[in-house]
Amino acid sequence: LSSITNFDLHQSNFSLNEISNIIHSLYNSDLIYDVSYKENEDRYIIEIKENKFINKVFFNNNNWIQDKLLFEIINSQNNQLISKNKISNDIRLIKSIYKSKGFNFISVTAKTEYFSKDKVNLIYDIYEGQQSKINLIKFYGNQSFSDRYLSSKITSRQLNFYNFFKSGSNINAEVFEFDANKIKKFYRDLGYFDVDVSYVLESNNLNLFSLNFYINEGKQYKINNINYDINIQNLGFFEDLEKDFYQRLKKNDFKYDSETLKIYLETINQSLLDNNIFTYYVDLKTSINDSFVDLVFIETPQEPLILNKIDIYGNSITKDKTIRSKILLE
Repeated sequence: LSSITNFDLHQSNFSLNEISNIIHSLYNSDLIYDVSYKENEDRYIIEIKENKFINKVFFNNNNWIQDKLLFEIINSQNNQLISKNKISNDIRLIKSIYKSKGFNFISVTAKTEYFSKDKVNLIYDIYEGQQSKINLIKFYGNQSFSDRYLSSKITSRQLNFYNFFKSGSNINAEVFEFDANKIKKFYRDLGYFDVDVSYVLESNNLNLFSLNFYINEGKQYKINNINYDINIQNLGFFEDLEKDFYQRLKKNDFKYDSETLKIYLETINQSLLDNNIFTYYVDLKTSINDSFVDLVFIETPQEPLILNKIDIYGNSITKDKTIRSKILLE
């Protein structure tokens, strides 16, 4: 006990602060399960309950999630010292995995039963409750895209009337937040930089909920100026790429579209590689002014990697020369 507390427990007098630190040290030790304290006229009395080893861990009333999966996530294991902190964390983890499956009224308690003098069985009693599901997904404020199209962009799914018992998303706030961010990213990639997305769950019936997304689209920004701070305008391939890019923008009424910009950049940089230009690549800077986007294509220097040699192993039938003739790198 002295080694656990870092105090000389044989000294004659203790301050209240020292007593408090002793109790704190004992309570945080894996060897001690519980600590109680009382005092009389001339003594401080600390009673300790030593930890015991876990003989086995049991789960009761878990119908939806098998023991094997629960054993994989908990920290308390057979033949380990029992720990209050681990048990508290185990309860949190068990609740978390149930909530990810839509069991929002999950209740978990832990108890022990004596197995021998120094061992106990650790038992987690689980009350699963009813599984909650999404039976309807609605979108409000989406003027530019249909509900069906936005539904294809999210992870959550509503129950189908023809497959009522198998389909439909569980109630999981993390998934709904993820979906809201996916919708927001989808809009921003198309130039709706001021978009705002939120969601609300509404109870329709017992354990059935409606997931409502509220969207404030804002304006769709257009591309105003295109500038090139690069030295490839004189290269033969660039003029055709630039004309094709401009025609794509014009066809889309110069509305911002991140996918179009991404393809254009990839095409330019692949063309540089195809023309043995490795010392730089083309990147894009954007700036927003009064609902318009300005584009600036810039050169970013890079250190080329030189291939020293190519080794080929395992070709017992095909000759090196034949394989090397099929490899683009030299």
